[in-house]
Amino acid sequence: MCLKFWNWPVQRQQSQLPFDQRAVVAVHTSIVADSSTKTRRHASEDDTRFVRELFPSARSGPAIVAVSEAAWIAGVRPGMPLAEARSMSQPLRSGKTKRNQAGKAGSMTPAEPQFFEWLPAKDRVALIEVAEATRRFAPIVGLDESPVPDSLLLDISGCGMLFGGESSLAEQLVKRLNARGLLCSAVVSDSVATAWAFAHPRGHFLMSDPHSRVQGRQRSTADPEWDLPVIIIPPGQAMAWLHPLPIAAARIPFSDTQTLSQLGILTLKQLFGLPVEDLPSRLSPLAIRRLHQISGIEEEAIVAIPEANPVSAMWASEFPATSRDEVRQVIAHLIDDIAQQLHRRNVGAVRISCQLKQQSGEAMPLVGDVVKPLQSASDLFEILSIRLETFRIDQPVVSVLMTASVASLPVARQKDLFSVAEHINPAEELAVVLNRLTNRLGKSSVVTAEPSNDPIPENTIRYRTVVSERDDGHTRRAIEQRIHELVTPETYLVDRSVPYNRPLCLLPTPVRIGDAHSNPLTTSFVWSSQKHVVAASQGPERIQTQWWHESAVHRDYFRVTSKQGSEFWIFQELTSKDWFLHGLFE
Repeated sequence: MCLKFWNWPVQRQQSQLPFDQRAVVAVHTSIVADSSTKTRRHASEDDTRFVRELFPSARSGPAIVAVSEAAWIAGVRPGMPLAEARSMSQPLRSGKTKRNQAGKAGSMTPAEPQFFEWLPAKDRVALIEVAEATRRFAPIVGLDESPVPDSLLLDISGCGMLFGGESSLAEQLVKRLNARGLLCSAVVSDSVATAWAFAHPRGHFLMSDPHSRVQGRQRSTADPEWDLPVIIIPPGQAMAWLHPLPIAAARIPFSDTQTLSQLGILTLKQLFGLPVEDLPSRLSPLAIRRLHQISGIEEEAIVAIPEANPVSAMWASEFPATSRDEVRQVIAHLIDDIAQQLHRRNVGAVRISCQLKQQSGEAMPLVGDVVKPLQSASDLFEILSIRLETFRIDQPVVSVLMTASVASLPVARQKDLFSVAEHINPAEELAVVLNRLTNRLGKSSVVTAEPSNDPIPENTIRYRTVVSERDDGHTRRAIEQRIHELVTPETYLVDRSVPYNRPLCLLPTPVRIGDAHSNPLTTSFVWSSQKHVVAASQGPERIQTQWWHESAVHRDYFRVTSKQGSEFWIFQELTSKDWFLHGLFE
């Protein structure tokens, strides 16, 4: 879910003004061309670069970046130099007050616009403070990755049932923030990118088109149905609704939006229709990644904001732990405390991090990754025990600080009381095995074999890591989907055109057993220091690839039976006429 705050910098500055002056506010940059320490403290390099791309006038001096509606009526515009904005926004004052026939004032002195310096760092701090008020609705809350974030991202997977549904959750969240004096809207979708897009139909508020403002009012969306405090996007319908939105709604960098605009690409429908293979030559890698995220090709992680009160436990003693067994006892004690906190908060741990401080003051990190969120103290202790086996404790350990990275628990499923095998959950059992293997061997060492549609025999099987290194930052849904695929039986349609006389044991690399002058089919060959006399052969089976492949293959395969009763799979390379042993039938 994406929680978007309307005109966040303007709204934050309004809270510092008297009530009668809140409507006329303009926020301007500092002297971004100056590289002084003070300026860098106000805005980061990414924020400064972002504003310079949007507003060229900010490259030489202070410029307006956001205005309230009343300030727009007064003549202040985003991108306008601060000096020009001050001169154009001076109200006209009249010495005499005219009254109409009813005796009321016919002309009133307008309020003078208030100008405040743009402080994106303080905006982020304020958003993080607001995030603490949303913790009860989602276990994972983060900021969006835009240079000037104005929204919070919440992972509410499995949380809707606690509030009467996802729609009710979003409504309660909006009401809670409205009660705090915050104006916001919430969008619930099955991906971060689509939720952000519908929360920002015109892209980031700093990217709003000045021409879309008519008579002081901003046309916020192309369709009025998006002007709602809560929007629910049903799964599978986001792509069709994304088509009329502008390309800025995909969070594409401003330089890429300019390139696409020059090509006449203005909407997401036009962008989705471009040839995928041609995009990397015209767009930046970030734009390609954003396009993959909003298209559903690539998942996007929510980088969680560290909690003000994280799940943690600490041990310190004047009697240090001097052996691995003593450290293991300390870890077991801390794990019990961590597990109790996880149960109280109804969340699971996806990573356990320990800092073992030695007597010399040096800290040793001990990290255990979890495939699926866990609350079990015994399972978490087993994971850290596996990691602890590889540690060499040379000095006494005086303190241990343990913290847990948390995520929402999978949706619980009620079991059948009368089923004998109902208590067995293959996904949970596989997750326990993967926890042990990945922490003992490493994530890259745990792989599964998958068939590949490749005519070359040595490429028909490919190996894929079960839990990749990138899964640390990804949502747990991708890992759960991978585990579900592994425990779900697959039904393959039998392809009658595929030959079945293939060996189960295939050598990693074909072994040369003869040349053009020696034919193993009529004589014999030597392999593994043994001589094998051919008694019978069957074939050939020709395997060829197209000439434009990087490594073209031209082979004739034979199934050979030796006088000892062994069966081999050998082939002749048609180009060099050499003979190779490639597999064994068992």
